[in-house]
Amino acid sequence: MQLKKSLFCLFVANFALWSTSQAQIEIPKKSPYSKIFQKVGLTDISIEYSRPSAKGRKVFGHLVPFGDLWRTGANASTKIKFNKQVKIAGQELAAGQYALYTIPNEQEWEIILHKNTTLWGTGGKDYKEEENVLRFSVTPQKILDFTETFQITIEDISDEQCLIVLSWEKTRINFKINLETDLDVLKSIDKAMSGVQANTYYSAASYYLEKKLDLDKALSWINLALAQKNSYWMLRKKAQILKAKNKIDQAIKVNTEALILAEKAGKEMYMNSIKKEITTWKKAE
Repeated sequence: MQLKKSLFCLFVANFALWSTSQAQIEIPKKSPYSKIFQKVGLTDISIEYSRPSAKGRKVFGHLVPFGDLWRTGANASTKIKFNKQVKIAGQELAAGQYALYTIPNEQEWEIILHKNTTLWGTGGKDYKEEENVLRFSVTPQKILDFTETFQITIEDISDEQCLIVLSWEKTRINFKINLETDLDVLKSIDKAMSGVQANTYYSAASYYLEKKLDLDKALSWINLALAQKNSYWMLRKKAQILKAKNKIDQAIKVNTEALILAEKAGKEMYMNSIKKEITTWKKAE
């Protein structure tokens, strides 16, 4: 009796071990999952999608029929997420996650951003047009290089915009995302400018100068920075702001003061840059 009980326990243990090993088997996906993330300016953009491959098949007009709603990938619907408000095709889009659908055609594609992100594929009867948040048209481009596996990329990145690019087979489409980076920075600067340290004033003044914004405000901030820390790099920034305001004489005078401090500090790189600026500005007088 004891032997039978032991054999039974051994069988149960082996069966459990076999079941566990079977559950751990993993098979490659035909259309593997992918997630891309990109910070553009101050905005986080992420895209989740599955990537089918052509595998010798004709894609658009056949595997992906013209005129039909497409999940823009495989498996679950493709999702795109923004952590800040953006503008697409001249329309404002609130921060959030959206399903990205498309309707391919030979001459024109429809791009659709949909609020329901829970659907599998196109969702069939569960897909509701009234849940579309944004819809617009783009023109497809024919490309020479063959793209075997469908891909989505984020390209042509600047502080204020980027392109979302879809490529498969010999077809490429893209659409622009416009951001409110300057507005976001200005809001953060205004919020941070009460009782701050010299380096914060300096950073704000530098940003305003670089973006050609309110130079009077930039000058007031660099003066507040200099009141706390009279350094050669801050004096040089003040000189550059004065030059941008077309106050050449004052700019040369301030940059000369910056040069003296840079020489005392032994900062040869700054010295050379300041000398070049002074020489150039004198010619512009």
